[in-house]
Amino acid sequence: MKIFLTDRHYPYSGLFQARTNVPVIVRASVSLSGTKQRDKRAFGMAIKLFPNTQSTVTENIFLMHSLGGTKTQHVANLPMTNEPALGELPPFSQLLTAYRLESELEEADKGFSGEKANARFRPVSHLAEVVLPNNDKAKNVTQGPYWLKASLKPDTPLVNKDDFRDELSLQHYPNKTLSWVLSAANFNDAGVDKAQWQEIGEMTLTESVASLTCDTKLHFNHPAIK
Repeated sequence: MKIFLTDRHYPYSGLFQARTNVPVIVRASVSLSGTKQRDKRAFGMAIKLFPNTQSTVTENIFLMHSLGGTKTQHVANLPMTNEPALGELPPFSQLLTAYRLESELEEADKGFSGEKANARFRPVSHLAEVVLPNNDKAKNVTQGPYWLKASLKPDTPLVNKDDFRDELSLQHYPNKTLSWVLSAANFNDAGVDKAQWQEIGEMTLTESVASLTCDTKLHFNHPAIK
């Protein structure tokens, strides 16, 4: 089981409320085709949350380090946000593919977000609108952050494996778990680089598998930009 945990006090609603603990499924991946340390890897995660285990309704968020990727020995310690940096350009041979991918993602997003479609930003505000089961304190007014960031939990040992899928295999980590600290920030006109981050909880993975299932069977719906 994977757990999304928020356990600190801050003025947010829905899934951002303090002491919220829900299961999640996480798909870790890299864009384009490079999976090895020699490749520029654009690392990111799609996260499916299950607010009510008695219901099939889920929520989804997308976090990424950079769109263009970077050459690095490890990916686990790359901080990810819902508005990733451009990063390094991919190899020239893949440049047109990268531009086409971004263009197609934005075109697909227009069906949900209209003129606000943006392939480089995925909102998390919808998580603040979720009413949790047996929540007698549900508010009529929702409030959530604009940005969300995941950073590898401090003191986590880094694993030197050539392929990122081997690096993230939980068998290499203490207690066979891997955790990221979650931080949130409100909007400011200067952008995500000037965000005032506040730690709000942790996401802990307790099981891992390398599989094609997430590519072919599991759908992560992109939240609309309102």
